[in-house]
Amino acid sequence: MPDQAGAFRQATAGARILDGRDDRREFDKGHVARSLHAPLHGPFFSTAAGSYLVPDDRILLVVENAADAELAVLQLYRMGFDHVVGWIPVAEARAEGLLTTRLARQDFGDFRADQARKDGEILDVRTTAEFEKGHVDGAISIPYT
Repeated sequence: MPDQAGAFRQATAGARILDGRDDRREFDKGHVARSLHAPLHGPFFSTAAGSYLVPDDRILLVVENAADAELAVLQLYRMGFDHVVGWIPVAEARAEGLLTTRLARQDFGDFRADQARKDGEILDVRTTAEFEKGHVDGAISIPYT
């Protein structure tokens, strides 16, 4: 097998990285730095890719297997993103120590808006209609579409 991990490491400079795993909690436990979670088998892969990529972006994929890589490339190509420069299976990325970035999950019941405002800004990525129905005081609406 070619050295996918080495080639992947070299290609990350200046590239956008999409992590196609479906399980958000697995992504949160460890992912490639600067990668975007874009669940390949869910309804929002196109939304995630279309919201954060531009047609000239060089794209790297983190996926479960070769079939997922082919599916992701096809979907991206259909949206006008035809600069996929490489991919790596999740298992190999994990074995090579590439899944180093972690995100702490916080249950909504534990969320403290006053503390969040002290630490930074609150971004509400729901649709405009959802935001208008109700939102955390001081939240900034940036719909995820």
